[in-house]
Amino acid sequence: MISKTEAVALRVDPFSRTSLLVSWLTREHGRLVTLAKGAHRPRSGFRGQIDAFYTCEILFYSASRSGLSTLKECAAINPRESLRQNIRASVSASYLCDLVQRLTPPGAPQEALYAFLSSVLDVLCEPRIDVASRLLHWTELRLMGLLGMAPRFDRCTACGRRGGPDEPLNIISVPRGGVICAQCLPTAEEPFFPLDRGAMAILKTWQITADTGPAYRLVCSPKQRAGIERALGALLTYHLDCSPGRQIALSLLP
Repeated sequence: MISKTEAVALRVDPFSRTSLLVSWLTREHGRLVTLAKGAHRPRSGFRGQIDAFYTCEILFYSASRSGLSTLKECAAINPRESLRQNIRASVSASYLCDLVQRLTPPGAPQEALYAFLSSVLDVLCEPRIDVASRLLHWTELRLMGLLGMAPRFDRCTACGRRGGPDEPLNIISVPRGGVICAQCLPTAEEPFFPLDRGAMAILKTWQITADTGPAYRLVCSPKQRAGIERALGALLTYHLDCSPGRQIALSLLP
């Protein structure tokens, strides 16, 4: 069966001397992998139409027994060329696309995730954008939420107790995937990460806000940034097999 859809190229790899293997995220078909036969040939219709971060309109034959779909036609709609002129934006986009590829099951519709990834890549293309670690952390939280894997910050993941002014919930239990109260802490499995109230407030705001504004308006102190970075990294690694590109991206961001 042949299908037509709009897709974001998550990853492009050589398959042979003349062909490419392209991993895409689409609205209707979720994540899919296509073989672009002869893409490197001088007269190929694919030349200049496929690269990482591109949004393309593609025509493809459904997956064969090998699990690969065959790309028939591809036309770039939004190549996002400016990502190739900003090292921070480019590395951040690479990490996020790799994270989506790792976390998204093949074949399941991903309309909300597709719209979110497209919007974040567009934000990274903006010429005056300050690509900082807080943008990456906000994106990680939003991705986990869209995939049904959001960490629980509103109540203790062990006993269900809600926090209050005199008993804040500001210790993240990595195995439980959320906060844990002081009463449950003595029996909690490690690792866990205590954060200050400001850092927890930032995480809660990022988790429930769908636009990039709070990622810039909420200023993190160096201590808060370090705590958030460690806690999110531990959650991603423990529960979601975090991409190794995370440390590379964060090492380049203020």
